[in-house]
Amino acid sequence: MKENIGRFPRVQDFASYCRLVKCAKESNGKKYGTAGKKIGNAHLRWAFAEAAQLFLRCNGAGQKYHQKLVNKHGKGKALSILACQLPTNIPG
Repeated sequence: MKENIGRFPRVQDFASYCRLVKCAKESNGKKYGTAGKKIGNAHLRWAFAEAAQLFLRCNGAGQKYHQKLVNKHGKGKALSILACQLPTNIPG
């Protein structure tokens, strides 16, 4: 089955569908933390994590940016942040 990416009005909605961001638990404008770890597509989450690894393999500028994220957030979170930024920086 082929998905249409145009059905997502914003990049943030696509990132949420790919499990690249945590779901917010809120009601009446009040935030109650995060929930729903299994909401979204696990296969896309894996694919973006692999794409982030391949991006870092031969990209010096990407490695430098990743190291900056590692220093600030830790290794796992830094890779997640990088994977989340990949769909926003794709030309076209």
